[in-house]
Amino acid sequence: MIFTGGNPLGLIGGFMAEILNFGSINVDFFADIQRIPLPGETLESKKFRMGFGGKGANQAVAASRLATTSNVEMIGRVGNDYFGQLLLENFRKNNITSSSITVGGEEHSGAAIILIDPKAENYILPIYGANLLLGKEEVQRASDCLKSAKVLMIQQEVPIEASLEVAKEASSLGVIVIHDPSPIKKSASVLFPYTTFILPNQIEAEGISGVKVVDIATAELATSKMKEAGANSVILKLGENGCYADCEGIRGHFLAPKVNAVNTAGAGDVFAGALSVAISEGMGISDSIDFANNAAALSVTKDGIQESMPTRVELDRWRY
Repeated sequence: MIFTGGNPLGLIGGFMAEILNFGSINVDFFADIQRIPLPGETLESKKFRMGFGGKGANQAVAASRLATTSNVEMIGRVGNDYFGQLLLENFRKNNITSSSITVGGEEHSGAAIILIDPKAENYILPIYGANLLLGKEEVQRASDCLKSAKVLMIQQEVPIEASLEVAKEASSLGVIVIHDPSPIKKSASVLFPYTTFILPNQIEAEGISGVKVVDIATAELATSKMKEAGANSVILKLGENGCYADCEGIRGHFLAPKVNAVNTAGAGDVFAGALSVAISEGMGISDSIDFANNAAALSVTKDGIQESMPTRVELDRWRY
């Protein structure tokens, strides 16, 4: 069945959404660990909590909290279960239009188990569920919404074939397409001709380019390899070291603010959501990257994923 509690065609207060996210929606289960358990070992965790996630949903929430002039629409799929209803309510609480989200039949809502070690590094086990069934129905809804969009965000936690159809139409309409190539899939290069910006992290960049990224020189080489493979503009995320960008004639290393990290999970999604907002508001490339770097840095100073995502007021106060 289709959830019909929202407005048709992405309307919020009579306005069409300028930022669309075609992607995954999950419920997240977090546990703090001292180390990864050995095979057959039971290792106690002292802290557990539940939150909302999925790379698509995370990026939509990040964008919605940071946007001042753009509305955000989520296009995806959840299960017809308890968690699905919680996920839809979470979108409403974050001022994200959810009328284009399908509520499925027998499949379960997407989920992820996230382990966090003492260094704030995270280990993620996704169980995608309903996300894997995105197809013609959701593609058609995306097509309806793209007519007024400025930016489309896509990732790789839903079928690439569906994302490809949406990216093709977005590209033909002149919509900016931001592609987060996570998790790594060999077929992801088919999206390159229809993607304006690709945002890999170091591991994803290595998977795409074959270059192990360990410093700025290797980041530059990996970026060059990705462009040779057909990528238009590349922003290679380097964690606490910011990012390396080769975008529309702007090339170089962009530093990130130094912070005390509490939890790095979701920082890349904040970067993508912030970049979409900056671009939709007409910022230049350099300013957009700086805006995204700052938003991601601020997010890791708090625990949780969506819970840690800053509002525009928080970010502006922190930056200035």
